[in-house]
Amino acid sequence: ATLYTDFFRNTPLLVQFMFIHFGIQLGKHIQNIGIDVTNDLTIISSYLGPFDSLFAPMIDYVSDSLFGPGKRSYLSAIFALGLNSAAYQCETIRGAIAAIPSGQMEAGRSIGLTYMGTMRLIILPQAIRICIPPLGNEMVNLVLNSSLASVIAYTELTRQGKLVVAITFQIFWTWGMVMIAYFVVTWTLALLLRRLEEKTRIPGLGISGGN
Repeated sequence: ATLYTDFFRNTPLLVQFMFIHFGIQLGKHIQNIGIDVTNDLTIISSYLGPFDSLFAPMIDYVSDSLFGPGKRSYLSAIFALGLNSAAYQCETIRGAIAAIPSGQMEAGRSIGLTYMGTMRLIILPQAIRICIPPLGNEMVNLVLNSSLASVIAYTELTRQGKLVVAITFQIFWTWGMVMIAYFVVTWTLALLLRRLEEKTRIPGLGISGGN
């Protein structure tokens, strides 16, 4: 778990997009070529082979069965955004659990609760309230980071803007509308999360949620 979170939190999301979509697929093609390629490509193939056998067939199968042929970029975007965001969310939840005073765990155990029972009934209900603000920020970042899916040819909002600019040459108005669209989505999401934070905050635990 530590290796997973450290890897995805300390490598650029753009590079993760490129690796998941293009890098693993490159490994697949190199392996199909096999021994006929140069020594350098054979070495690359040996390193990419485990990733290819793990991710590429899974992405291809799921994308073809759920969304039809040619939708690999959509699944690649989901994998890249999901794996990256989950790494940050893991640390957020871990920090929220660590913020609960240790005496509460001891109190739960002293009244006969098991470790899992104490976590479920005492620790996690408070930790969830603590991690709402940072998880909300991560959700907003997830929406904004989805624009990076344009580099793997997935037609989301940013790529749609590029296509419109290429056709109309209306750079200012097109990108202005794209910015407004992102702002409306993220501002609405942030507002809803702020209201949720105000409703669930715990006085005395240092959670800002209202006056």
